[in-house]
Amino acid sequence: MALYVALGALGLSMFTYSISRPGKDGEEPKLSKWVDGFRARSQETWEHRNALRTDLKEQAAADKHLFYSVQKAKAFELRTPELIDAGCPRNIPAGHYPNLDHLVEHYRKAHLEDEARKAKNLTDSNK
Repeated sequence: MALYVALGALGLSMFTYSISRPGKDGEEPKLSKWVDGFRARSQETWEHRNALRTDLKEQAAADKHLFYSVQKAKAFELRTPELIDAGCPRNIPAGHYPNLDHLVEHYRKAHLEDEARKAKNLTDSNK
C-alpha cells in the first residue's frame, strides 16, 4: 500500500512541477493562469458588489438630504383626536384650565329656571 501512495505522490509532484513551470518565450505557467482565472472572476464580483454598494450609499445620502431639506409640517394629524383632552382630573396645576365659572353659572340658572317651570306645572296640574 505504501508503495502505491509513494508512486502516486511522485506522479502528482511531477505533474504539479510540469504545470507550474513557465512556458516557452516567458509565458505564464498553466497553474498560474488557472488560479488567475478564479481570481479574475472573484475580482469582478467584488468590483460589481462595491459598485452596487456605492450606488446604494449615494442614493441613501441623496434621500437623506431630500428629507432634511423638506419643510416640516407645523401640525400633524392625530389618530385619535378625541383623546386630546383625556387626562387625569387630578394633579393639574392651577391656571392650566380656563375659568369656567360664568359657564357654570349660566347652566345653574337654566337648571333653576327649568325646575321652577316644572314646579309651576305641577302646582297648576294639581289644582
